[in-house]
Amino acid sequence: MAHMAQKLTHRIVKSLPAPTHGNRITYDTDTKGFGIRVTAAGGRAFVLNYRRKSDGRERRWTIGSFPNWTTGAARDEAKRLKRLIDGGADPVGEHQGERSAPTVADLCERFEKEYLPRKREWTAKGYRQQIAADILPAMPRLKVAAVTYCRC
Repeated sequence: MAHMAQKLTHRIVKSLPAPTHGNRITYDTDTKGFGIRVTAAGGRAFVLNYRRKSDGRERRWTIGSFPNWTTGAARDEAKRLKRLIDGGADPVGEHQGERSAPTVADLCERFEKEYLPRKREWTAKGYRQQIAADILPAMPRLKVAAVTYCRC
């Protein structure tokens, strides 16, 4: 639920009442799309609403919580993000892409399903043992894109 727009200051952000349920966003009059979300529990976080250039879909990016972020710093970050968005960036989409990227465990599962059936029985058994004993215990949730070669 949106609240009346006004120039957000530290004093205003601090004094906004918590809604009885859900959350309420108060938007800034100076920076379009920038606002403060206040939850029923009293939590406060700066947000930026924007539309993707590709399809016009509305997105909301959480900049950070108050008072960890000052109003001025959050407004500056919103302006920086808006410049990136104007250039075609999609912070929410990029974040979702990073979160849904395959992990080492996903890669191992695919390897076992697609590659090992074409191998001889003993070779496949050796690979499965190495995956179970060395790879999965060490880095099951690591994103594949984050894996690098180490010449140790």
